[in-house]
Amino acid sequence: MKQKIFAFLFCGLVFISSQIAAQPKGGAPDGHLVLILQDGTERVLNRAKLESLAQLELSTATPWNSNKRLFRGVTLFELIKKYSDTDPQIVRLTALNDYVIDLPIKEWTDYHVLLATRADGEAISIRDKGPITVVFGRKNLFFRFLLPNINDEKIPYLVWFLNKVEFVR
Repeated sequence: MKQKIFAFLFCGLVFISSQIAAQPKGGAPDGHLVLILQDGTERVLNRAKLESLAQLELSTATPWNSNKRLFRGVTLFELIKKYSDTDPQIVRLTALNDYVIDLPIKEWTDYHVLLATRADGEAISIRDKGPITVVFGRKNLFFRFLLPNINDEKIPYLVWFLNKVEFVR
Protein backbone atom coordinates (compact mmCIF):
# COMPACT_ATOMS: atom_id res chain seq x y z
CA MET A 1 0.00 0.00 0.00
CA LYS A 2 2.83 2.40 0.89
CA GLN A 3 4.43 1.71 -2.48
CA LYS A 4 1.20 2.69 -4.30
CA ILE A 5 0.91 5.92 -2.33
CA PHE A 6 4.56 6.71 -2.97
CA ALA A 7 4.17 5.97 -6.70
CA PHE A 8 1.05 8.15 -6.87
CA LEU A 9 2.77 11.05 -5.07
CA PHE A 10 5.88 10.68 -7.24
CA CYS A 11 3.82 10.76 -10.46
CA GLY A 12 1.94 13.82 -9.22
CA LEU A 13 5.17 15.60 -8.39
CA VAL A 14 6.65 14.78 -11.82
CA PHE A 15 3.49 16.07 -13.54
CA ILE A 16 3.41 19.32 -11.56
CA SER A 17 7.13 20.01 -12.11
CA SER A 18 6.77 19.35 -15.86
CA GLN A 19 3.93 21.88 -16.02
CA ILE A 20 6.00 24.48 -14.19
CA ALA A 21 8.99 23.85 -16.49
CA ALA A 22 6.77 24.24 -19.57
CA GLN A 23 5.78 27.78 -18.58
CA PRO A 24 7.39 30.62 -20.55
CA LYS A 25 10.57 32.00 -18.96
CA GLY A 26 9.65 35.61 -19.50
CA GLY A 27 8.05 37.95 -21.94
CA ALA A 28 4.38 37.74 -22.68
CA PRO A 29 1.69 35.20 -21.84
CA ASP A 30 0.74 32.47 -24.32
CA GLY A 31 -0.31 33.96 -27.64
CA HIS A 32 0.98 37.43 -26.80
CA LEU A 33 3.86 39.20 -28.45
CA VAL A 34 6.16 41.65 -26.69
CA LEU A 35 7.16 44.37 -29.11
CA ILE A 36 10.17 46.48 -28.13
CA LEU A 37 10.41 49.67 -30.13
CA GLN A 38 13.62 51.50 -31.01
CA ASP A 39 13.13 53.97 -28.14
CA GLY A 40 12.86 51.09 -25.65
CA THR A 41 9.08 51.31 -25.29
CA GLU A 42 7.42 47.92 -24.78
CA ARG A 43 4.03 47.02 -26.14
CA VAL A 44 2.25 43.73 -25.56
CA LEU A 45 0.04 42.59 -28.41
CA ASN A 46 -2.43 39.79 -27.76
CA ARG A 47 -3.56 37.36 -30.45
CA ALA A 48 -6.70 39.41 -31.18
CA LYS A 49 -4.63 42.57 -31.73
CA LEU A 50 -2.16 40.73 -33.97
CA GLU A 51 -5.03 39.26 -35.97
CA SER A 52 -6.70 42.68 -36.31
CA LEU A 53 -3.68 43.93 -38.29
CA ALA A 54 -3.45 43.38 -42.06
CA GLN A 55 -3.16 39.63 -42.60
CA LEU A 56 -1.35 37.61 -45.25
CA GLU A 57 -1.78 33.96 -46.11
CA LEU A 58 1.12 31.81 -47.33
CA SER A 59 0.86 28.22 -48.47
CA THR A 60 4.18 26.51 -47.85
CA ALA A 61 5.94 23.55 -46.32
CA THR A 62 8.39 23.93 -43.47
CA PRO A 63 11.50 21.92 -42.60
CA TRP A 64 9.59 20.23 -39.75
CA ASN A 65 6.46 19.53 -41.84
CA SER A 66 6.84 18.49 -45.48
CA ASN A 67 3.13 18.92 -46.21
CA LYS A 68 2.09 22.35 -47.38
CA ARG A 69 0.02 24.27 -44.88
CA LEU A 70 -1.83 27.55 -45.21
CA PHE A 71 -0.28 29.96 -42.70
CA ARG A 72 -1.97 33.23 -41.77
CA GLY A 73 -0.64 36.18 -39.82
CA VAL A 74 0.77 39.67 -39.92
CA THR A 75 3.95 40.35 -41.85
CA LEU A 76 6.94 41.80 -40.09
CA PHE A 77 6.79 44.65 -42.61
CA GLU A 78 3.22 45.51 -41.50
CA LEU A 79 4.21 45.37 -37.85
CA ILE A 80 7.12 47.73 -38.48
CA LYS A 81 4.94 50.04 -40.58
CA LYS A 82 2.36 50.21 -37.79
CA TYR A 83 4.67 50.62 -34.78
CA SER A 84 7.92 52.20 -35.99
CA ASP A 85 8.67 55.65 -37.41
CA THR A 86 11.84 54.43 -39.13
CA ASP A 87 12.89 51.11 -40.60
CA PRO A 88 15.11 49.26 -38.13
CA GLN A 89 18.28 47.85 -39.69
CA ILE A 90 17.96 44.75 -37.51
CA VAL A 91 14.95 43.06 -35.96
CA ARG A 92 15.69 40.70 -33.06
CA LEU A 93 13.34 37.72 -32.77
CA THR A 94 13.15 35.85 -29.46
CA ALA A 95 11.34 32.61 -28.71
CA LEU A 96 9.89 31.22 -25.49
CA ASN A 97 12.84 28.80 -25.33
CA ASP A 98 15.29 31.77 -25.41
CA TYR A 99 16.34 31.18 -29.04
CA VAL A 100 17.38 34.59 -30.42
CA ILE A 101 18.16 35.58 -34.00
CA ASP A 102 18.90 38.97 -35.51
CA LEU A 103 17.09 39.48 -38.81
CA PRO A 104 18.80 42.02 -41.11
CA ILE A 105 16.69 44.54 -43.01
CA LYS A 106 17.35 42.75 -46.31
CA GLU A 107 15.50 39.66 -45.09
CA TRP A 108 12.28 41.41 -44.15
CA THR A 109 12.30 43.74 -47.16
CA ASP A 110 13.11 41.06 -49.78
CA TYR A 111 10.74 38.41 -48.40
CA HIS A 112 7.37 38.13 -46.76
CA VAL A 113 8.32 37.37 -43.17
CA LEU A 114 5.07 36.17 -41.69
CA LEU A 115 4.38 36.04 -37.96
CA ALA A 116 1.85 33.26 -38.32
CA THR A 117 -0.80 32.80 -35.64
CA ARG A 118 -2.89 30.33 -37.66
CA ALA A 119 -2.21 27.26 -39.79
CA ASP A 120 -4.95 25.74 -41.92
CA GLY A 121 -7.46 28.03 -40.19
CA GLU A 122 -6.64 26.88 -36.65
CA ALA A 123 -4.75 28.80 -33.95
CA ILE A 124 -1.22 27.41 -33.78
CA SER A 125 -0.71 25.61 -30.47
CA ILE A 126 2.56 25.35 -28.58
CA ARG A 127 2.57 21.64 -29.44
CA ASP A 128 2.52 22.69 -33.11
CA LYS A 129 5.35 25.27 -32.72
CA GLY A 130 3.07 28.19 -31.87
CA PRO A 131 1.50 30.32 -30.65
CA ILE A 132 3.42 32.44 -33.17
CA THR A 133 5.66 30.93 -35.84
CA VAL A 134 7.89 32.79 -38.30
CA VAL A 135 7.37 31.66 -41.91
CA PHE A 136 9.06 33.04 -45.03
CA GLY A 137 7.42 33.61 -48.40
CA ARG A 138 8.74 35.05 -51.64
CA LYS A 139 7.46 38.47 -52.65
CA ASN A 140 8.24 37.93 -56.33
CA LEU A 141 5.52 35.73 -57.87
CA PHE A 142 7.92 34.27 -60.48
CA PHE A 143 10.25 32.99 -57.76
CA ARG A 144 7.33 31.57 -55.76
CA PHE A 145 6.78 29.06 -58.56
CA LEU A 146 10.42 28.56 -59.51
CA LEU A 147 11.68 28.02 -55.95
CA PRO A 148 8.54 27.34 -53.89
CA ASN A 149 10.02 26.24 -50.57
CA ILE A 150 12.14 29.09 -49.31
CA ASN A 151 11.83 27.90 -45.71
CA ASP A 152 14.56 25.29 -46.28
CA GLU A 153 17.00 28.13 -47.07
CA LYS A 154 15.93 30.25 -44.09
CA ILE A 155 16.17 27.68 -41.31
CA PRO A 156 18.18 29.93 -38.92
CA TYR A 157 15.50 32.61 -39.24
CA LEU A 158 12.56 30.26 -38.66
CA VAL A 159 11.53 30.96 -35.10
CA TRP A 160 8.75 29.03 -33.45
CA PHE A 161 7.36 29.81 -30.00
CA LEU A 162 7.96 33.48 -30.94
CA ASN A 163 7.14 35.83 -28.07
CA LYS A 164 9.30 38.92 -28.57
CA VAL A 165 10.18 41.20 -31.47
CA GLU A 166 12.68 44.00 -30.90
CA PHE A 167 13.43 46.79 -33.36
CA VAL A 168 17.15 47.08 -32.62
CA ARG A 169 18.43 49.99 -34.70
